[in-house]
Formats: sequence, structure tokens, C-alpha cells
Amino acid sequence: MPGLWLLQAANPTREVTSLASYTYDYLKLIVVFALVLIFVILVLRVWLPRMTGVRPLSSGPIRVVARYPLEPRKNLYVVRAAGSYFLVGTSDSGVHYLTTLDAGALEASLPEETPGAPLDFAKLMHSFKRSGRGS
Repeated sequence: MPGLWLLQAANPTREVTSLASYTYDYLKLIVVFALVLIFVILVLRVWLPRMTGVRPLSSGPIRVVARYPLEPRKNLYVVRAAGSYFLVGTSDSGVHYLTTLDAGALEASLPEETPGAPLDFAKLMHSFKRSGRGS
């Protein structure tokens, strides 16, 4: 038995091929990990928004200022159209107008953020209500 161990330890080619094999396996692992990471990024950036129906906010006469999900397929939106703000609810049965919001009070309570960036609905409504002008 010790003779077999000495024969294995004395063979340097086996050690070099073993090292090359480990290096090759490590490189394969890195490439596969990179491919999986690219796939996950594509799924999160492209496929997931399409499946949930989230679209980038566009500039134009009608703009969604804030969105608040209530349940699956039920949401509240603050929509700006023609200089006025509206609270709108959506459900499986359609879009429902709820009320008109005071434009001056709502604009005063809007945080200073980049245009087109989604706002936190709860913070927006809380600051609007706190200003005392929300009805």
C-alpha cells in the first residue's frame, strides 16, 4: 500500500492534468454563472414587466402620477390630464372615476423628484391629506 502511494506521488503528470482539469472546471462554472446571471437580468428587465403590464411612463397630455395596488388587478391611480388631477380606480370590470383632486394642493405636496419617476402613492396621499386641502 505505501508503494502505491509513492507511485502516485512520484507521477508529476497526473498532478498537472489534475490542476488543468480543475482550472477548466472552474472556468466552465464562471461561464455558466455569467449566462445564468444574464438570463435573470433579461427576465427581470424585459419579460416580467410585460407579464405584469407595467409600461414606462411616457410624457404627454395624460400622465400617471402615482399608482397604489389594492389587490391583484385592482389599483388606484392619480392621473394628471389637462392640468387637473383625478383619482381613478381600476378593476376587472374597467376603469372607474372616483374624484377630482385639488391641483394646487396636490402639486404642493408632490416631492421634488425627477419627472416621470413613479411616486409612492401612500406618501403622496398622506402629504396631500396633511395639507388640509384634500377632500
